[in-house]
Amino acid sequence: IKSGAQIVRTVNVNTDYPEYYFEDESEQSCNRQYDKNLLQYSLHKNGVVNKSCIPNTAIPQDASKCVDANVVYKSYLKGFKEGYFYDIDTVTLKKLLIRTGVVKLDVNSELIIGWQGSDWIKAIPDSYGYCTWRKEEVDYEYETYTGTVLFNLENYPVDAIDEEEEVIIDDGGYHEVVDELDSGEKIDEIVKSVGDWFEKNWKLIVIIVAGVVGGYIVIASIVTTIFCLYKHKQNRKGKNEQEIPLKQPSMQDADLLSDTPR
Repeated sequence: IKSGAQIVRTVNVNTDYPEYYFEDESEQSCNRQYDKNLLQYSLHKNGVVNKSCIPNTAIPQDASKCVDANVVYKSYLKGFKEGYFYDIDTVTLKKLLIRTGVVKLDVNSELIIGWQGSDWIKAIPDSYGYCTWRKEEVDYEYETYTGTVLFNLENYPVDAIDEEEEVIIDDGGYHEVVDELDSGEKIDEIVKSVGDWFEKNWKLIVIIVAGVVGGYIVIASIVTTIFCLYKHKQNRKGKNEQEIPLKQPSMQDADLLSDTPR
């Protein structure tokens, strides 16, 4: 709050429409009426520090240095913005957890910090902050979610989450997550390289294809010729067997047969 804007005004207002001019001075206080948009602006421009640097019990006099001079000032989440999501399903919510980290739900301001097996792991707020956590069964079929995430466009491009991306649902084991944007660029490079190679070597490809097709034709011709010769030979053999005359036994053969002992 201390690093945020105190006065908000519109600029470059058309002089023909002076009613569009707006100027508002915000009181820097911890009450619930403080403009949430100013908090987002302050987070993006300055980030936040932990309570060892500046306690979260009151607005400091100077937010550019730690209360204790012995503590090194370090800002977190500088450059981040708050993004909204509405009525998303379980798979999409898991994509957000993988891509951006902790997700804050509108319902009861619960934080989903991950999942294990078929359970969400949630941080539950109370009057002292987010001091407790619990597991809650995931409803894959009916449940939808609305809430916010913190993201930095430099780290998480808006088109990096593909709608067809597959999310592996298991017992919480480690999985390497591949950036879909980088993968898409690599695929484009591979496709372009293959296309360039085909463009340069299309004549060789035509010759190879023609040779392969010609080889199949030659093999088919040889097989057909061998089959025809075989059938022709079989036909001739059958014809010769049919033309052999039946010879009547001679008288000499009959005598030989009659002399054969019985």
